[in-house]
Amino acid sequence: MKLRELTGFTLLLWMTSVTAQPSNPRATPSPRSSQPQRPQNTNAQGMPADVALMKAAKDYRYHGQFGPAFELYEKVVRQYPESPYVMDAMFYEAHCKHRLGLKGEALQLYAAYLAAAGPAGHELVTPARQARAVLCEELRDKDCLRSLLKDADATTRFVAAWSLAKLGDNNGV
Repeated sequence: MKLRELTGFTLLLWMTSVTAQPSNPRATPSPRSSQPQRPQNTNAQGMPADVALMKAAKDYRYHGQFGPAFELYEKVVRQYPESPYVMDAMFYEAHCKHRLGLKGEALQLYAAYLAAAGPAGHELVTPARQARAVLCEELRDKDCLRSLLKDADATTRFVAAWSLAKLGDNNGV
């Protein structure tokens, strides 16, 4: 099968496949194959499985398909916890839930991401904090907004204060 013949979901399945299929289904590979064996967590091109999943999830997310994107990000988090992409996957899990309208779940996922990022931080910590402030406002959760008034990020504090004022709570500001 040529790469040009593959499109859409078929390409995704082909990219994330772990085992190569022989071109003749009746043929059995010889035990002393001259082809080098690839590591188990790579696809046919030698791309690590976590990288292939992240690329596919990003494509889904860019095309507004947040459900399938969430599932792939979740797979990276669950199956590849040592991956260098796990923090990105955690952030985008929350982002996808937010875009799907599952705000309570998104808020929990952002909190889990921030807890995992810890004091060392990660490049998406600031957007995660700010997204939490937006979610707290959308949920009209004044306690959540009050807790964000002490956040390290100035923009997050501003959004929390502004949101509290819009909700008619000037006590927390």
